[in-house]
Amino acid sequence: MARKQKLWLDNNVLNYFCKAGCLQQLLAIPNYDFATTSYIQLELEEGVRAGVMSLNVALAAIQQGVIQVYDTNVPPLCNVPTVEGDESLKLCVEHYGGFVLTHDKSLINNLQRMNLGCIPFKDFLQKALKSGWLNREKVNLLCRLAGIKNSSYSRNG
Repeated sequence: MARKQKLWLDNNVLNYFCKAGCLQQLLAIPNYDFATTSYIQLELEEGVRAGVMSLNVALAAIQQGVIQVYDTNVPPLCNVPTVEGDESLKLCVEHYGGFVLTHDKSLINNLQRMNLGCIPFKDFLQKALKSGWLNREKVNLLCRLAGIKNSSYSRNG
């Protein structure tokens, strides 16, 4: 069996998948081991406290171990300056490898500039549609949630 790639999930893509009701479909993709950081987990918890109840699906996946959480405040990552949010993802992909799945343009540019693994959300959606991981309806919904003009996902394109 081929080795799975680690796919680091940031808060915006987790939010989109939860709101679209397809996080479980994402987590069932056999090609990836899913991970995030303790900072992203805190952002999810803050979102639930603010009333975004759909994020409970991501928190449940974390509690079940389907999404692994890495803490940048413990060894081996604690010997670097304090990092939060996107910086924690960058640190983890730098140390553990894999790819960050994000829709954050500045994070995408930063990761690409540093030659670190990155999958822009738009590219992932194209692959998910072509691979049959998500249907066209879900991809279109995710595009709307992310503000992506989805002409490339139309029936004719």
